[in-house]
Amino acid sequence: MGASDVALARVACSCPPGTEGTKSCNHGRLCGTLRADGRDVGAILIAEGLAEAYACGATSCPKRRDWCAG
Repeated sequence: MGASDVALARVACSCPPGTEGTKSCNHGRLCGTLRADGRDVGAILIAEGLAEAYACGATSCPKRRDWCAG
């Protein structure tokens, strides 16, 4: 896959306005989408069983899976 086949786009976060990029939003990380050949890399990894969807609710996040445990 060549570099022209990969695209990274910054997307709006679901955090409260004015908090993006701070500890109050996503632990200070910016939000983005990575695509390879026009396909969302996150969706590819989930479909192949290499990742899980991780979506937080309004007040809490789901427990994370211990990937090292197998």
